[in-house]
Amino acid sequence: MSSFLIGSFWLLLFVGGGIYLAYSRTDLLRSTVAVGAAVVAYTIYGDASFVWLLLLWLFFAIMVIPNMTDFRREKITRPALKIYRTMLPSMSDTEKEALEAARAAYAQAIELGCEESDLPARLARVEARLHFARGGP
Repeated sequence: MSSFLIGSFWLLLFVGGGIYLAYSRTDLLRSTVAVGAAVVAYTIYGDASFVWLLLLWLFFAIMVIPNMTDFRREKITRPALKIYRTMLPSMSDTEKEALEAARAAYAQAIELGCEESDLPARLARVEARLHFARGGP
């Protein structure tokens, strides 16, 4: 019975702690430190097999990698963005014209002293024109 309670405690610590960190939108570094502290505590006080501890430590090591900013930018983000850009279609002339029209309308509204509350409506009209130019309903 007591091993069940201890196991439930560790489950609640890891799963509940993860849910709490996600719900409170804790930044990556603090989340990594919290998970690291939980893994260290589990390693010291928990009763787990070597394989399970190895998996937990590997998971923690994977969490540490995104905290290295330069490594993340060069080895993860930049290649992923490069692949993503190849999947996107190029911008058509109509889209370029619509964006330029939106910029011009925004600049004109600012010059004329237009209320900022009017700007979203103006931009929505330009966006509607863009949607219609693409062949939308």
